[in-house]
Amino acid sequence: MAAPFEAAPFEARLIPASIPPTALHRVVGIGCTLLALGLAGVVPAVYAAHRPALASWLIVAAICAALGMAACLMLRRYTLKLVDAASRMQSDESLRFDTAINNMSQGLCFFDGQQRLIVCNRRYAEMYGLTQDHVRPGTPLRDIVDQRYKVGSCPAITAAQYLLWRASVAVLNQPSESVTELQDGRIFCIRHQPMPDGGWVATHEDITQQRRTQAQIEHMARSDSLTELPNRAHFMERLRELLQPEARGTSLALLFIDLDHFKAVNDSLGHPVGDGLLQAASRRLAACVRQGDLAARLGGDEFAILQVGASQPAAAAALAERLVREIAAPFDIAGHRVSVGVSVGIALAPGDSTEAIELLQQADVALYKSKAAGRGGHQFYRVEAAVE
Repeated sequence: MAAPFEAAPFEARLIPASIPPTALHRVVGIGCTLLALGLAGVVPAVYAAHRPALASWLIVAAICAALGMAACLMLRRYTLKLVDAASRMQSDESLRFDTAINNMSQGLCFFDGQQRLIVCNRRYAEMYGLTQDHVRPGTPLRDIVDQRYKVGSCPAITAAQYLLWRASVAVLNQPSESVTELQDGRIFCIRHQPMPDGGWVATHEDITQQRRTQAQIEHMARSDSLTELPNRAHFMERLRELLQPEARGTSLALLFIDLDHFKAVNDSLGHPVGDGLLQAASRRLAACVRQGDLAARLGGDEFAILQVGASQPAAAAALAERLVREIAAPFDIAGHRVSVGVSVGIALAPGDSTEAIELLQQADVALYKSKAAGRGGHQFYRVEAAVE
């Protein structure tokens, strides 16, 4: 990455530097002197032309010159005060501008209609690993983009593709907002505001942490805090999606799962061991499903699996048998050797139902029948079982 900025202030000026006060002083001083000399020569000459016999014109000239010099000195002093005041005002405005844009949390940049940099702030350069030399006024956008690609502050596209994208945004000539992810994983939100000359002003905001926090919140809302499996809300959302009319051509098996004898373990060994058992059982259960299937914890020691697009009922039966076999193997939890079993109830869609709640209820009925049959096995939902 590029070296950080030095401690010297980062000058990003829209207002041109003022004329040095010393030069203005010289100009005003010379002007006043010339004006005084003119008064000293013209006024006596005019007076002498009307009174040629009067020899005292030298006295009049001296008096006029003195008055002219005094007047010019007063004018010079007043003019320089105005110049100094204007210079200070301009300097203050420039300082306020520099302070304002260099204390923004977003990166800010202005480009003209020829895609040349007018000004940018320190944050913009820091975000992309650029130095002051890389972002001097007049630098073409292409050069800045090339430097960004050299230091790795760029999205996963070529520099030419990036410039083409920027050109397409500029051609729209309307405000826009876009989100881009850089190769280093950072995510930036770029807000583009076009200018009348074809240029633009844009703010660049790093929203990486914001997106991560949002993703974490969404994950927490859809995941079980103990096992990290999808929770009931996530499971029901996915079940409803799979039962939509456009997806009904795909076979679906819902396996409702309950750990046998979990309560006895939890009561005898305590909740920490019970929680550890649920976590370990969840890992084994998740290892049994294929990619595209969904395993979830519905609550307590109840779990469920959605098996999608397999040949039914054979695939569901095979999965249930594997679950029974895997969960039956002893667990080592906090120094305790724990053994539990699993019972499974299965309902199929679209054969049994195409309604989410009804399909879940049918799998629950099949689970109850599996437990009644002696636990450690599986049962499919049948209409006659629901009537019994």
